[in-house]
Amino acid sequence: MDTSETYIEQCEKATKLQKEWKPKFGDRIKEGFISRIYINGDIGFVTTGGEGRISRELAICIFSQDQLQEMVLKIGNHPWSLFWDIEDWLSKIAGDSYEYINVNKIPFTSMEQLWLAFVMSELYSRRWDGEDWIKI
Repeated sequence: MDTSETYIEQCEKATKLQKEWKPKFGDRIKEGFISRIYINGDIGFVTTGGEGRISRELAICIFSQDQLQEMVLKIGNHPWSLFWDIEDWLSKIAGDSYEYINVNKIPFTSMEQLWLAFVMSELYSRRWDGEDWIKI
């Protein structure tokens, strides 16, 4: 799983996804992994350094690839059609022609970054400009 500073920043700035996120046991957040969810909505987390507690409003989810894929499926895509959907999207951002995707033009260093960019494009018409998610 991508835990780079870039990906954490991309997740943090995906504010609409953060607001819609429903925390679950085991989710990765900026501070660690969710170990419990309190009645008031606070989140307990575990790190290598111990345990902590944070309010839901301050927690930043670091989305996994499967979480991102589930988000796209909620808009009605069939699981197998995701292959073609993402291929079409990649050809728009990194294609030299419709038949050829130039992998050297894909500006992501992990599958999580790629899937987050796809989700932001499909759900919110946004793209990463290196600093923030901007309207397409």
